[in-house]
This record gives sequence, structure tokens and C-alpha cells, in this order.
Amino acid sequence: MSVSVLTSPGTQMETAVLILRNPFGVTAMPLFFLKLKRGSEDLPNDPEPQAFTDLAAARIEAIQALREMSAPAAYDGIEITNTDGSVLLMVSTREALN
Repeated sequence: MSVSVLTSPGTQMETAVLILRNPFGVTAMPLFFLKLKRGSEDLPNDPEPQAFTDLAAARIEAIQALREMSAPAAYDGIEITNTDGSVLLMVSTREALN
């Protein structure tokens, strides 16, 4: 298992990916941070990125996380960023609970 940085074709955006080697070949999964947000507060978040097949899978995880929280209304939602800190998507609490 290793982490590599790839540049998306046609863009300047770099994405870190987790490289998994197995008997069937090599799988690359992009790494994302899921950051719980509440206004401008700096909340404690996991310092390690998570590997998902794509942004849609990271979004599903953010929605599930918000639904499982005991008081989700206390938060604005979950911001999904790539490993260089660029915000890719914001999943609002309202969106997750509807």
C-alpha cells in the first residue's frame, strides 16, 4: 500500500491516491478529507484522509455520517476536500436529513 500524487488530465488539480496492490492487480483510490463544519469554528477533524472510489462515494459517506450524529442540526454539514485542501463539495446537514 502506498500513496501517490496524480494530476488530473486537462487540469492543474493534483489528487493524492491510495495505491493498493493485490493478486488481481493494482487499484488506485482518491483520498479525501471529510471536515465537519459549524460556522467559522475550527472543529477537530480526522487528520488522516480517507480513500473512496470517487467523490460520489465520499458524498454518500458524509450523508451517512451526518444522519448517524446525535445532534446533526448543531452543524452546517461536512466539507469534502482533496489532499491539497481544495474544497470539492459541501454536504449540508439539511441535504443529508431530507
